[in-house]
Amino acid sequence: MNPNVGWITQTPSLLSKLPVPNQEEIQSIGGWRQACQRAYKYLSEIKSRAKREIVSTSDRKSNILPLLILDNPLDFVQEALRLTRSSLPFSVVPSLKDALIWQRYIFVSILASFPLRARTMRSITYHHDQKGELALRDGVWSLSIPNSKLKNGQANSSLKREEVISIRLSGRRWFDRLLPDLERFLTFYRPLLCQNNSFLFASFEGNLRNMSYDMAISWSREYLSQYSKVGVYIPGLRPFGPHSFRDIVATHFVQHGEYEKAAAALMEDVRTVRRHYAHDPMHRQVGRAFGYLDETVKPRPSPFS
Repeated sequence: MNPNVGWITQTPSLLSKLPVPNQEEIQSIGGWRQACQRAYKYLSEIKSRAKREIVSTSDRKSNILPLLILDNPLDFVQEALRLTRSSLPFSVVPSLKDALIWQRYIFVSILASFPLRARTMRSITYHHDQKGELALRDGVWSLSIPNSKLKNGQANSSLKREEVISIRLSGRRWFDRLLPDLERFLTFYRPLLCQNNSFLFASFEGNLRNMSYDMAISWSREYLSQYSKVGVYIPGLRPFGPHSFRDIVATHFVQHGEYEKAAAALMEDVRTVRRHYAHDPMHRQVGRAFGYLDETVKPRPSPFS
């Protein structure tokens, strides 16, 4: 389909094999070659987007390795979020630009505490009557995710027994301080983005899939990367997408030997966490083993003393 040398482009006789309405549509935009040029441009854009968004697990983890090798990597994320909040706009009359900045902050904050897949994050619903998946019920904020929205909802033996996964937001160490900001976002900023939309997050341009990726990339570039000038500067750390938060959270727990907690946070099994998410080199495993022995094995009195 290449506009210059593609076989499809150079075979206009294929037009006659299409349904008449399609033939008429192609003729109306300038003919076969013009239609091929448009199709080629469209497919090229999709290919470019796929290369940007779809990376192998090893490539994704190598991009954020400068963060994963640090002790308690999630602490660096939380510090970057603290600095993010200090720069948030608090305008008397909120603008659309303000709303987008606040949405990015809330989006990343939820990812850092509850590392859901980006697809699940995009589909979270919110209603003023508190009947959405994000809701304030009896004074407690909670997030209720239907099993059908989880990628591995039926593959994971533990998950498939649950119709809905309920996550209590109130009372979480890293999330409690965010709750006033969440309520402010819902009251003043979200209505500017999605007046007639039931989703928690919205794209002003109508393409939330791209926007969710762009929010994570732009935030990490500005507040947690080798390019950061106002956030946490980490040499060698490149901007990263939303899925990398799953690696960060998993590695944070695993550094303390808490594989089961990491699996629960990601809603995965331990085997998947080991193979695809946690960065846990042998020297850390050995360090944990001997550290545990130091803490639990007490010297006994010598029988010869």
